[in-house]
Amino acid sequence: MRNTWIKRAAISVGIAVITVSLFILLWKGPWIFDGPHLRKDNLEPADGVVITGFRTMIVAIMASIVASLGLFYTHATVQHTREKDREQAALTREGQMTDRYATAIELISASELTKRLGGIYALERIMRDSPKDHETIVEVLAAFVREHAPRPQQDLQAESEREYAPMPEHVQAALTVLGRRPIREESFAVNLRNTDLRGLVLPKSRLSGANLGGAFMEYADLSGTELSGAQMERCHLENANLSGAILTQAILKKARLYQTTLDATDMDKVKLNYAVVKNASFAHASMRGANLHSAEIIRTDLDQADLTNAQMMMAKLHKSWLSNTILTGALLHGTDFSQANNLEPDQVLAARVKYNTELPPYLLDDPAVAIRVSEATQKAHRR
Repeated sequence: MRNTWIKRAAISVGIAVITVSLFILLWKGPWIFDGPHLRKDNLEPADGVVITGFRTMIVAIMASIVASLGLFYTHATVQHTREKDREQAALTREGQMTDRYATAIELISASELTKRLGGIYALERIMRDSPKDHETIVEVLAAFVREHAPRPQQDLQAESEREYAPMPEHVQAALTVLGRRPIREESFAVNLRNTDLRGLVLPKSRLSGANLGGAFMEYADLSGTELSGAQMERCHLENANLSGAILTQAILKKARLYQTTLDATDMDKVKLNYAVVKNASFAHASMRGANLHSAEIIRTDLDQADLTNAQMMMAKLHKSWLSNTILTGALLHGTDFSQANNLEPDQVLAARVKYNTELPPYLLDDPAVAIRVSEATQKAHRR
């Protein structure tokens, strides 16, 4: 406020100085600038023409300055009015958004399915219209899913015997909205931990970085879904379809993948350590740099999967199909291939074979493989 008054005072002083200067010029200007050409006494008509012309010029300049000041003042007034109008419009929109948000929250808390669905899609509309409410609405929808679809109480070590059942419609709707939310920077991971997501249908969606630890996701359709960096430790993925999904750097430690389809998935640097994989399909999957430490991979199709530089320490690949699987640079410390199918010498020789790598008898009969195993054994003994 003080600065505003100082500016106004300075402008007023400036205008006063300019006005006085112009009036002086109007009075004395002809003699100041054209004095040598004007008679000091008994002015002639020619002198009057010079004086009148000069003063007319000064009057024109004064009129121009006054007009400019008027335009400047008008422009400043209009800008100030527009700013006030924008502030008022913003306050109005904020009030409307608050009312819409309160109505949506009331709807999703209702017992009727139609009202819940209406509230969920109303929150989606608010999230798209108001970027600053984006994170709040994501948290609200995630909490809604956790409340209405908690993980059933069950021993996580026990085999799942549940049959397929469609997901409740309101839970599916909330997850659909989360999966297609606008791409904006978020300061947290979507928390869907320990939820019951059996039968979820969410293809080609976006759940990158989501926390799905301990979630039950049997029969879920997540084909083509973005799950890079997702926290999926102890996740149940029996009979789930993740073909074409992006699981780069996802954490699937101790996850259960029974009859799970992961064909052509991007799983570079995925963590599948201590996971149990049975009757699954990883055909054409990219698993470069994956962590398969102590994973059990049983009767699983790894045809043409890329396991370049994978960490496969203590992993067991019982009766799994490894035709054309790329093992270049893969660490096979304690890896059990003794019952693997279709494993060829070239695949083994491209990997980092250790003294305790277990191979099928037919591969140990190959001279090149036998030499590599012998060298690894001698190196271990030297240590």
